[in-house]
Amino acid sequence: MRSPARPAARRARMSDWTVLPDFACVDRGEPGAEEPTAVLLDLGLEAEAAVRSGTDAASRFAASPLGPRVRRVVAQVTDDSPVTVEQSAYALLTAPGGVRGRPLLLHGRRPPPVRSCASGRLGPATRIGLEDTLHVPDGRRARSNAELLTAVSREHADAGRA
Repeated sequence: MRSPARPAARRARMSDWTVLPDFACVDRGEPGAEEPTAVLLDLGLEAEAAVRSGTDAASRFAASPLGPRVRRVVAQVTDDSPVTVEQSAYALLTAPGGVRGRPLLLHGRRPPPVRSCASGRLGPATRIGLEDTLHVPDGRRARSNAELLTAVSREHADAGRA
């Protein structure tokens, strides 16, 4: 748990930025998430809200007065099991009082089949890249983002034919 002084220090550091990002994502599961979201919006930046499956972050985000001002929700599926990931993603995306009806980006941790399978069937945009996924569906380590994108695109096409 963060100390009470930390959000104030973070606000001061963010307010002193001289080069601004295009937008930033705030993990709504962290204590004090409302504060950096407010700072971003006060600076005129777009903010994203990251909510994780298996937590109450989506309902807390939905209750936030800042929620309507957030650019989009990054729905983070933390379930790594190919057997249950789609159920976890569905629960996150359809929870009452959660992220339903918001612009969404579905984000999983690994492997690519987890994210691409859930995204392809459930509809929202998805993100893939070496920053968070290192392996292609057959388990080999990806050599590049291009290889990951090709593998995910192929998997989406195969899922559409099934």
